[in-house]
Amino acid sequence: DFEVEDVSEPRTGPVADGSRVRKDDRLAFTGRVVYEGSQTPAPRDVGILVEVFDGEKLWSDGSLTADGGYALEVPLSSASTLQSSPSRTCLISITNIPGRGEDMTGTLVSTTLQVVVDDAAPRVTRRIAPLNVIDISANNDLTQIEVEFQGTEDADLTGSKQIVHWVMRDATRTMTIGAGSTLLGMQQDGQNVMWTGVVDITAGGTVIPKAGDFVGFYVTGYDAAGNQFPVVSNSEASPIPELASDDTDFERQWVRLGAVGPELRVKNIAMSDDHIAPGAQIDIRADIFNAGGNTTAQFKVAFYSGSSDKPFDVVRVNGIDAGELYSVNVVWESEDVDRIRVVVDAENEVPEANDDDNSAEHAVTIAYGQYLGWFDSVREQPLAWMFAILSILTLAIVFTVATKTSIDYGEGAFAEDEEDWEDEDEDEDFDDDDD
Repeated sequence: DFEVEDVSEPRTGPVADGSRVRKDDRLAFTGRVVYEGSQTPAPRDVGILVEVFDGEKLWSDGSLTADGGYALEVPLSSASTLQSSPSRTCLISITNIPGRGEDMTGTLVSTTLQVVVDDAAPRVTRRIAPLNVIDISANNDLTQIEVEFQGTEDADLTGSKQIVHWVMRDATRTMTIGAGSTLLGMQQDGQNVMWTGVVDITAGGTVIPKAGDFVGFYVTGYDAAGNQFPVVSNSEASPIPELASDDTDFERQWVRLGAVGPELRVKNIAMSDDHIAPGAQIDIRADIFNAGGNTTAQFKVAFYSGSSDKPFDVVRVNGIDAGELYSVNVVWESEDVDRIRVVVDAENEVPEANDDDNSAEHAVTIAYGQYLGWFDSVREQPLAWMFAILSILTLAIVFTVATKTSIDYGEGAFAEDEEDWEDEDEDEDFDDDDD
């Protein structure tokens, strides 16, 4: 028996003439020393040696086992003068055979092993798919996300495996949410290599992707010689990038989870008055924003009072553009509730990546009894009311003063004076007659 194996990770296994190895590999030579034409082991006490010459040093094993077995390892890195050599040759022989015995190994197996030294690692240069955004709406199967990468290898990848790993992080990219891996398929054309595969970013249903999270991809494995992929722009911390020409979101290494289709949300709710009395007419404006792609599909915007399941008003919107802010206005006859609620796409007519932000609420304060809502204007506009009251008081005072000090141009005041003068004249005439 005679075997040569590469025992250095990551690539291990048999080595033959023409095999590709790394310059730091360790080759293990194993077998049995027997008499020619039989399975009788060689004697152990006569000093027989099995030697391997690596081109610079001689390695030997003189401790045969009971059945004639031997084992020795040759580290290729030990031959310092041969580190730049493109190939390595090892010579195997049996020495110190007593008497007229000869080494007959060459008649059965080759005693010369020549291997090719390959120091060039395979590289992943770009991510072809997915790009920019992974649609996490109901229209997309997140257990079957297609991935594709391009890279180079100057020799071949025969007999080796390449695995794609994915890691999902939150919006800040500081906390890991989930991770997984899958085996890639490979197609090589000269030095150009394409890797393809399918990954499940739900990790079998244990991870729930959310809009705003990020996914990164990196590839591990080795070539036929055992050279591993470099970790520069190919690791968990620094995933494989897409080309700058493919980038539309200014984030080349991470793929954002979001919506390729429409992503509707209630951005703001405004009321003409939020301190109300039941029965008052309140104007309500709901601002609807589309954070995803365009949609021409119709959807409903429903307005609810308090915890009611029946909307007090429903408005149908005929589509909305990407990035558009659309305002919906209704009039509400206020009730004795503590809030109003607005739901966009109330009947789920538009597939979205995230339905959690399709509703919003606005607090309502019942500050007065029914039909007494006008008191609220005193609280909200005290200066105006003070001015009005002071104006009324001022007018009242002016009117009162004006009434009391007005000049009477009629007969009233002068008639009384004339009567007094006439009475005085008569009294004087009467006194003269008495005299």
